[in-house]
Amino acid sequence: MLIALLTAYLGALTFANYRLKRSVLYPPFLFCGMWFLTMTLSALQIVETDPLHGTVLFLVGAGALCFTIGGAVAALLPAPLVETRLTLWPRSRKPRQDHFMKYVYLGVMILSMILIARQTILTGLSRGGVAGILANARAAGVEGTAEGGFALLAYMPSWTIYTAVLFAVERRNRMFWIAAVVAFISAVFTTGRAPIMQLFISLIVVFMVQTNRTRFLQAVRIARIPMLIFFALYVGLIFTTKNLSTMEGGVVSIATYFVVSYIVGPVAAMDYVIEHPSLYSAEVHHTFKFPLGIAARLHLFAYEPPPLLDTFVAIPFPANVYTGYKFFYTDFGLFGTLIVALVIGFLHTLLYRKGTQRGADGEIRSELGLYCFACSITALVLFIFDDLYSAMGLNLTILLFGSLYFAVRNFSPLGAAGRRSSPAAHASTLA
Repeated sequence: MLIALLTAYLGALTFANYRLKRSVLYPPFLFCGMWFLTMTLSALQIVETDPLHGTVLFLVGAGALCFTIGGAVAALLPAPLVETRLTLWPRSRKPRQDHFMKYVYLGVMILSMILIARQTILTGLSRGGVAGILANARAAGVEGTAEGGFALLAYMPSWTIYTAVLFAVERRNRMFWIAAVVAFISAVFTTGRAPIMQLFISLIVVFMVQTNRTRFLQAVRIARIPMLIFFALYVGLIFTTKNLSTMEGGVVSIATYFVVSYIVGPVAAMDYVIEHPSLYSAEVHHTFKFPLGIAARLHLFAYEPPPLLDTFVAIPFPANVYTGYKFFYTDFGLFGTLIVALVIGFLHTLLYRKGTQRGADGEIRSELGLYCFACSITALVLFIFDDLYSAMGLNLTILLFGSLYFAVRNFSPLGAAGRRSSPAAHASTLA
C-alpha cells in the first residue's frame, strides 16, 4: 500500500516538474521520473526483492521533494545571475580557430580505443573457459576492481566519450562521426553498459538543446531510434558479457530479469543498509574521498579510501549497488542526505540553465556549459542505481577536458581553417 502511494506521489511530482519548465531535460523532472519508474516496477514485483520498509520509502519520497525544491529555486533565480559569463575576447574580434585540438583529441581517443580493445581481448583470451572473450574480460575486470587495482586505462573510455560530445557541441561533421564511432567501439570493449548509455544520452542531449526540441513528444521523436539501438545493445551485452549457463528461461525472460533487477535491486539494497545500521557505522568516508585521498598522499593525515567495488548483499539475489543515496546516508545520516539532495537539485538545475541559455540571435551562449550539462545527465539518470555526483575527480576531468579544448582551439596561432560562418558563433565562452 505504501509503495502504491509513493508511486502515485512521484508520478504527480514528475508531472508538476514537467509543467513548470515543459522540458524533459529539466533535472527535477528527470530525477523524479526515474524514481517513479523504479517504484512502479517495484510495485509490480516483476522481479522479487526483499520488502521495502518505511524509512527507505520516506527517503525516496522526501529526496525527490528536496531535489525538486532545490531545482525550483535555481529555476527562479534572476537571469543575470545565471547568464553572467566570461568572454575571452570582444565580440567584434573574431578569434583564430583551427583543427589542431581536434586532431590532438582524436589521436588520443584512437590510441585509447586501441589500448582498451587490446587489453580486453588479451584478458578474455587468457582466462579461457566456455564463456566468450567479453564475458571473460568482464569477470576479470570485476575481480581486479575488487582487489583494488587501478590503471590509467580505466579513464580512457571516458576520454573518448568526452571528445565525441565536444565535437558534437561544436559541429556535427565528419570529424564528429569518426569520434562517435571510436567512442562507441571503446565503450563496447569496456564490457560495461554505462559507457554506452553515457555516450548515447550525452549526444541526444546535445542534439535536443541545439535544435531546441526538448518537449516530451519532440524528445520522444528524437530519442526513440537511438534508445532502441541502445536497448538492443544493452540486452545483447547481457548475453555476451555474462555467464548465463546457470540461468533458466528464454531470451526474453532472462533479458527482462536483468533489466528490471538493475532498476529495482539498488533500492532494495539501500533498504538493507538502512535496516542494518551496525554493519555500516564504521564505513569509510566516501563523499569527499577525492580531496581526502589527495591530503592522505601529501601525508597531512591518515585516510584509507573505500574499495572501488562495494560488498554484495542478498536481496535475495546478490547486489552491490545501493542507489546514489547510500554513501551520502552513511556519511551524513538521513536528514543530511536530504540536504544533499536539495543542494544537488539546485546546482544541477543551475548547470541546466547555463547549458541551455540562448542569446538574442538564438545561438547557444556557452559551448562549455552545454558540454558539461550533456556529460552530467548520466549522473542524474543513474542516481537510482549508483552515485556519480560525488565522483569529484571524474567531474573535474569533464570540466578540464572541455576547458582545455575550447581555450586552446580559440587561441591557437596555427591558422584559421576551422572558422565558422556565423559572426555570433565566434563569441564562444568558457562559462
